[in-house]
Amino acid sequence: WDTKDECIVHASMLSQDVHSLHNSIKASDKQKIDLVNQGRYEEAQLHRQANITKKKELAIKAAQEIADIAFVWDNAVIVTEDLSWISNTMQNGRWNRGELLRWIKHYAELNGSRMFKVNSAKSSQECHVCRGKVSHPKWKDSMCPEHGLMDRDVNAAAVIAQRFTDSLKK
Repeated sequence: WDTKDECIVHASMLSQDVHSLHNSIKASDKQKIDLVNQGRYEEAQLHRQANITKKKELAIKAAQEIADIAFVWDNAVIVTEDLSWISNTMQNGRWNRGELLRWIKHYAELNGSRMFKVNSAKSSQECHVCRGKVSHPKWKDSMCPEHGLMDRDVNAAAVIAQRFTDSLKK
């Protein structure tokens, strides 16, 4: 998010490596569940242990890419969601958010950037252009009555960036 021109200057869903590793973790989780359902607990434990390593690798890879993007944009500030307000972050399976945030902070500071958290409550419900309410005709889309269809994640990320710049103005 460019604070001067107030526009999105870089939108990334990260590399194919990150997505491949994420898909591998999902496949191993499914296989682990199938093994548990078959009563093959020892084999399931092997998949569980392998996934712990994969999740750490995923956090490191994603954090490196995020820090690299910030570095390319003159050590841009990295703003993340503060999800402490969510009561049940485990409902869709285990995720390694804390590990990811630790690695982002580590790599960002190595590059000379900084990381901050902002409240992300309802960030996907707001248009980053007009701040009006958006609807979600499909899971990955946001629809603003005034500005049309946009990627839900990119829109929410822009809203989070705006909230950070608004907090600096205060």
